[in-house]
Amino acid sequence: MERNTTPALFSSLLLAVLMLMGLPLFAEEAADGAIAEEHRLKLKDMQGKAMSLHDFVGKGKWLVVMIWQSDCHVCNQEVEGYNAWYMEQKAAGGANMIGITTDGWINKEAAQDFIDRHKVIFSNALVEIEDLQSYYASTIGKSFFGTPAFLIFSPEGKIMAEQTGAVPVDLIDNYIKENSKTAQAEGQPKTSS
Repeated sequence: MERNTTPALFSSLLLAVLMLMGLPLFAEEAADGAIAEEHRLKLKDMQGKAMSLHDFVGKGKWLVVMIWQSDCHVCNQEVEGYNAWYMEQKAAGGANMIGITTDGWINKEAAQDFIDRHKVIFSNALVEIEDLQSYYASTIGKSFFGTPAFLIFSPEGKIMAEQTGAVPVDLIDNYIKENSKTAQAEGQPKTSS
């Protein structure tokens, strides 16, 4: 049985084109806004306990949020790399990472199977797609397009970047390093990177 590599090939080609054109790899740099607005996304843990994005952001470390779905080919292909990146960050006291699955409560078993199958060690939460779409529209200012998608929050809890599609971990590292340097150059307190 042949493996369909079209989505991965497309993501790689798109990334190469963006890099050659000199376009930003993160689709939009979010404007500074009220922290409370940026944390209103309602979530549930895998046991059904209510939680919020607020539980994770603004804790003095960069936060990378991977939005995924259990049947997403690219998510299944890329999650182990993000898992390894998170382990390196955790060991170094660097950025934090959480996963948010769009499988929702009704497909909780599929989400848990994904987590178990890929041995995902970063925290994960369930979101209802309607809540995620509403969050994107009101907070990011655009429609939620699909998975995987990434949000990057500063150590202070501000949304700094949003990107749909696979993002190589070295680009995430570089983004965090560059934005940490910019904050330091502007006289802001040094933050974990």
